[in-house]
Amino acid sequence: MSFARHNLSSASVPLTYRQWGDGEPLMLLHGLADHGLVWQSLAETLGPRYRCLAPDLRGHGDSGKPGDVAAYDALELVDDLEALAIACRGDQITVVAHSWAAKLALLWAKRQPHRVRRLVLVDPFL
Repeated sequence: MSFARHNLSSASVPLTYRQWGDGEPLMLLHGLADHGLVWQSLAETLGPRYRCLAPDLRGHGDSGKPGDVAAYDALELVDDLEALAIACRGDQITVVAHSWAAKLALLWAKRQPHRVRRLVLVDPFL
C-alpha cells in the first residue's frame, strides 16, 4: 500500500504528513530526531482498517524548522497536532506515540480530551 504525501499550511509552521488507507483515524507520532516515514511498515499493515496519519513533527523531516527556540515548546507542537486533526476531520483519534512524542500525546489528550480517543505509548520518555 502506498501513501499520499500532504502539506498542511494552516498550522503555525508548515507540516508535512503522510496518509495510508481509509477508516478510523490513527495518528502515528515519531520520536525525537526522526520523521513520519518511520511508521511506514506499520501503516501499510493497518491501512486497510485505519486512516493512518504520520506527520513530520515541527523541526523534523520535511516540516517547517523555525529558528526561534521558543517555537519548539511542547504546547506549540500540541497545537500543530490539533491543527492536523482538524484539517483531516479527525473528530476522535487513536494516537500511537513513540519515545519523546509520548509527552506530546499526553499533553494533547489533557488539552483536548474530546479529540484523543485512545493512547498507545511506545517506549515513553517521560
